[in-house]
Amino acid sequence: LGFSMRTEKSTTNDVSKRLLALAHLKKSSVQKDKFMKSVKDKSDINEFEDLIKKKDDEASKVKADRARRKEERKKKKRDEEALNKDDECDGDMAAMMGFSSFN
Repeated sequence: LGFSMRTEKSTTNDVSKRLLALAHLKKSSVQKDKFMKSVKDKSDINEFEDLIKKKDDEASKVKADRARRKEERKKKKRDEEALNKDDECDGDMAAMMGFSSFN
């Protein structure tokens, strides 16, 4: 692949620093969860839910718009194919004019 992956040897200090950092991260997330549970003002939660609903509605509108445009492209393609089919000579007319099938 053009490159080699060499791992670095870890020392006990590196491992202990990493473990302390992970413990601190976990402690901060636990504190955040406690804060969210202790929120007594429900308006913040309602605003958040309204924001989520608004984003979901926007996403569904975009999805519906894409589906509508896709259907319009399909319909346009079918109409063009129908016009191309109509432009071809009828079998009786082609026989009368001496043409044979070009397929």
